[in-house]
Amino acid sequence: MTKSPYIQVLYDYAVARASSLGFALPEAPMTGGGSDGNFTAAIGTPKLGGLGCDGAHMLHEHCHVLSLVPRCAFCAIART
Repeated sequence: MTKSPYIQVLYDYAVARASSLGFALPEAPMTGGGSDGNFTAAIGTPKLGGLGCDGAHMLHEHCHVLSLVPRCAFCAIART
């Protein structure tokens, strides 16, 4: 996926929401793998990836149980 100005606006919004919950949302390059988001990105819909578990779509994919509540809260407030 190519980063566009629209994705930057979406990312800045997401960073502000994550910050309000007390956690960082670092920017990272795409590292491979696949997701349903690839289809929407291909038609130009801005999206963010990597908001789920760490190492998504790779052999070392994992999720820290204690990160689930903040991630769920982020998803809830990011939509407002």
